Amino acid sequence: METRHRRYDTDQAARRQATERFLAACLGGDLNALMEGLAPDVTMVSDGGGFTGAPLTAIHGRERVARAAVILSAHRPYGSLAQIFQVNDGPGIVIHSGRAPVPAATFHLAKGKIEVIHVVSDPEKLTGVVL
Repeated sequence: METRHRRYDTDQAARRQATERFLAACLGGDLNALMEGLAPDVTMVSDGGGFTGAPLTAIHGRERVARAAVILSAHRPYGSLAQIFQVNDGPGIVIHSGRAPVPAATFHLAKGKIEVIHVVSDPEKLTGVVL
C-alpha cells in the first residue's frame, strides 16, 4: 500500500508564524529575514487580472522573491494597512486602503519554509475578502 504525503504543511500555527515573520520582514525591509523563511526554489505568482501592475510571469528563487516582496511592500498605497487575516482557510496578508482590500497574499509551506506565494490584486477576485 502506498503512503500518501501532503505536499504542503497544513499546521495552522506554523502557517501563521511564517506569515507573521514574512510580514514583519517585508515591513522592515529585511531581505535576510525574508530569505530565511523562503525555500530556495520559492515561487511568487501574481494575479492582477489585467487591472493592476502585477507581474505577468511568476518570480522564482529566494533572492528574487524576497526583493520583489520588499519592493511591493514599500510601494503599497499611502495610508494603507497590512494585516493578517484568514484567507482561503489559512492565514494570509491583506493590504487594505480604508475598507477595500488592495492585494491579498497567501502562502504554502513545505518543511516549514514558504514554497509558494499567491498574490491577488484583481479587484473582482478580492470581493470575497471581508475585513
